Amino acid sequence: MEYIAAGDGEMSNEEIVEQIQQGVDVTGNQERLWQKNRGFVAWCIKKHVGICDGQDFYDFMQEGFIGLVEAAHSFSSGKGAKFLTYAEYSIRKAVYRYNGLNTCMVRVPEYLKTRMRKLAAFKKEYREAHRRDPQPGEILKALHISSRSLCHLEKTIQGMNTRSLDEYISGDGDASLLDMLSTDERIDELAGCSEYQKELHKELGHALSILDDKTARMVRCVYYQRNSYARTAEIFGCSRQAVDERIKKGFYKILHSKHRERLESFMWEGYHVDPRRLSGYADMEEIDDMGSELLL
Repeated sequence: MEYIAAGDGEMSNEEIVEQIQQGVDVTGNQERLWQKNRGFVAWCIKKHVGICDGQDFYDFMQEGFIGLVEAAHSFSSGKGAKFLTYAEYSIRKAVYRYNGLNTCMVRVPEYLKTRMRKLAAFKKEYREAHRRDPQPGEILKALHISSRSLCHLEKTIQGMNTRSLDEYISGDGDASLLDMLSTDERIDELAGCSEYQKELHKELGHALSILDDKTARMVRCVYYQRNSYARTAEIFGCSRQAVDERIKKGFYKILHSKHRERLESFMWEGYHVDPRRLSGYADMEEIDDMGSELLL
């Protein structure tokens, strides 16, 4: 199934991208490009990410936005490809990079993703019709698979909830976490660490949700995607100072919200914030009163 963009009689993607590259109303044109292609980004995420655990679809859309903007800055119409064809690679790269750093994604083959979708659809329809979950035999008959295949399918889905300790960690599938642990390592500590990271990531997501979209995207671009401030400024079409000030404003808002105490609970025992470290945020009240539009 291919994505089909809806025609709106407005500027084409290529025309919007050309204006972005020429420095014409960069912020406004980036927003136009985003609004015009939100459906395409969602389609890319569903196609390339598949099933994963602990992630709101909103998170992936934010990463997709970063990939879309990166593509806009590096796209060359002279190569003969349509912008969306080119952008899909950047969106996929941004989402995969985000998953590698921040999620517990379990990647599965395409045929297995298809079976998962069919299983989910069948269970949903069956519950609506019969007010109960289908029996294994009914699933086998509906999906035309063996009991062994169903067992494998359900185990894979279960693996979405907790990252498997024997999950392959390299692209070639030649090394797993268990391979790297000696026999006297404490497996329960590793599992606990994984749960800790999931809870921390969830709380960070709540904290970012109180920021405006652009500030949250910049924070993600720097701290999730590991981009430099200079690269982030290039992506968002602004100065490095504007990125620095906007992120500082975002941190200031989080530091003065209920999320600060919750995030501090994840720090080591005895941790406290040095008041001197907050001095750099002292002028953020002034900036906040002026309005975020002055930052870009």
